[in-house]
Amino acid sequence: MKSIYQVMTEGDEEGRSFRTIGYARGEPNVIEAYFDNEKMYRIYTSEIHVTDLSVVGPDIREKLVSTRSKLEKRLEELQTRQHKELQTGISAIDAILGGTS
Repeated sequence: MKSIYQVMTEGDEEGRSFRTIGYARGEPNVIEAYFDNEKMYRIYTSEIHVTDLSVVGPDIREKLVSTRSKLEKRLEELQTRQHKELQTGISAIDAILGGTS
């Protein structure tokens, strides 16, 4: 499988900064030729490594399910708390307005 590269060129600070112009899979010389018209002075490629999470083992799956459950519970707690705070605010406004909306 061919590597994936981050493709960069100089930014607007004359070689002191870089900007990403894309990502590509293939050979560096082919990638550089492809992005040639987008360069400031030259093209730089940096190989990146991608972790394929589409195939998740049982240990990781169990951990992800547990984490998801904890996040759902925390979201529910925050929503309940926020609802109570909003309701308290509405009640306070109603009291100031004499119970009229």
